[in-house]
Amino acid sequence: MALFETVLACLFLVIAYLSKLHQPGTVYLLLGSLLYLLGTILVTIVFNVPLNDALAIAKPDSTGGANLWAIYRRSGTMFGQ
Repeated sequence: MALFETVLACLFLVIAYLSKLHQPGTVYLLLGSLLYLLGTILVTIVFNVPLNDALAIAKPDSTGGANLWAIYRRSGTMFGQ
């Protein structure tokens, strides 16, 4: 939920400050908001959602399921560090 609230805040900032490009620091605010939007939403859609979908249908007691969970633990959690 916090992901989407932050996205809404960034979208609000982008819309509110597009007309104020002449003010100092506005470009940095817009760039930061856009980078956050692209970074979080893009990473979530491209990497996290497909992995979560695959984990949801994987049978943990199968070889494929065990391998998928091992990949998840190694790359997707702090426990794999």
